[in-house]
Formats: sequence, C-alpha cells, structure tokens
Amino acid sequence: MASVIVRFEDRRPIRVVQTSYSVLPFDKTGRLDVTAYQQPVRARIDLVLSALRNETAASKTVIEAANRFVDRGGRWEPSPALARAIEQSALGLAECEKV
Repeated sequence: MASVIVRFEDRRPIRVVQTSYSVLPFDKTGRLDVTAYQQPVRARIDLVLSALRNETAASKTVIEAANRFVDRGGRWEPSPALARAIEQSALGLAECEKV
C-alpha cells in the first residue's frame, strides 16, 4: 500500500508532502489480516513513544530492537521510478491504472 499526503491550493494538488509504503497481509481467504497489519503499526507507535519518553540508546545499556524489526517488516521501499510514478499519479500528472 502506498499512502500519499498531498498539499492542495485552490483545490489543485501542488506537491507531495509525505509518502509511506506499507505491506498489507492477507489471510488464506484473501481478506485483509487486520491483526497482522496492526503488529508493525503498534511497533512503530511504541518506537515513537519510547523516543518521547527519552528511552534512547544513551539511557540504556541494552537496546530493545524487537519493535524496530517488526516495524521494518511492515514497510517496503519502491524503486525510484515507481516512487516517481506514484507521486505523479497523486498529483494528477499521470494516469493511474484502475483496478
């Protein structure tokens, strides 16, 4: 899944503000596996909250990395060409195939 936040002026898209790419897990019946999808999302939230509580590597002698690995498992990185195509589609500068 590609999520794109676009800035608009006068109801026209002017630039991409942020993009994120997530992996959507499906169960054996082809339905979204919400529980599996929520695991990396929760791990990402825990990482942010730890940073806000100042639980950084400097304050610990042992670093808990489990949430980092779970978070990374829920994301993907597109090729530069695909990222450009996604952004161009979000800005209305390119046709996007309808599914």
